[in-house]
Amino acid sequence: MDNLFRLDNKVVVITGAAGLLGIKHAEAIASSGGIPILLDIKEERVDQLANELSKRFSVSALGLCV
Repeated sequence: MDNLFRLDNKVVVITGAAGLLGIKHAEAIASSGGIPILLDIKEERVDQLANELSKRFSVSALGLCV
């Protein structure tokens, strides 16, 4: 069942990534092997979140201020 929802090497863009739902979506994507691209107006927070996700789930993650 775990393989059914795998997102290995799929890039997923999350707007509002520094908010509560954005963080939870990013964690779900990263835990499934996806590559979260985090967009928010809070540059420091999305950079921090991208680093945390990369370390915790061993995936590439990118935080961008938009």
